[in-house]
Amino acid sequence: MVFLIINIMSKNRYIDTKFWDDGYIVELDPTEKLLFLYFLTNPLANIAGIYEISEKRISFDTGIDEDMILNILDRFKNSKKINYIDNWIIIANFPKHQNYKESPKIRKGIELILAEIPEEIRKGIDTLSIPYLYPSNYSNSNSNSNSNSNSNEKDEAKASSSNFFLSAKDYFIAEFEKEFKETPLVNFGKDKTVVDRSEKLFKNEDWKTLITDYLKSDKAEDAGYSLAICFSTHTINTWKAGGLGKPVNGNFNN
Repeated sequence: MVFLIINIMSKNRYIDTKFWDDGYIVELDPTEKLLFLYFLTNPLANIAGIYEISEKRISFDTGIDEDMILNILDRFKNSKKINYIDNWIIIANFPKHQNYKESPKIRKGIELILAEIPEEIRKGIDTLSIPYLYPSNYSNSNSNSNSNSNSNEKDEAKASSSNFFLSAKDYFIAEFEKEFKETPLVNFGKDKTVVDRSEKLFKNEDWKTLITDYLKSDKAEDAGYSLAICFSTHTINTWKAGGLGKPVNGNFNN
């Protein structure tokens, strides 16, 4: 695998040279391809793939009409690739392409950016089910707000009430560390909802086999090492049907 390292005003971005062969990208028209690449590489982009940018700025930089930009963004949103909420761009799975596994500095930078994201934007990521990687200390509320501190503690206590979720989370982390020699990024909001909902689909503890198989699959490599994706209905059905193989046409869809 080859990565093109682009320097943008002293900021490096890793773009896989397989970008142009990706099953999703090849189906885009030239304008859509330009806009998709722009969102990955513009000067306001960061290593988390979540940043604020106006439609006017996008139009000025790309020469694309603002109405057309919004129409294309709707298509990106429906494909769960890129979302645009209140002038904030959210790129699905962007951190996993930024070499964060090998660089504690990049990982820390992602965590700092996520900590500063407005609460309504954080909620938007979860409610739209956009695949994303979160630091282990990520919360769906503004940790800098004293007025929300009590609510945060109650939410965390409520999230800890699910024995199945806690067991799945602990096993996922243990298997991930065994496989990759590092601690995974986990979203304790969205992941808990998906995991709890899937509990009835398993017999005994066969969910452990699912986790082990998922972490070694191409689906995890492409879609992101996410507990929510691992326990999604589609992943479980694929696993029960005979295993998790290579993704079709290199697509990142789960």
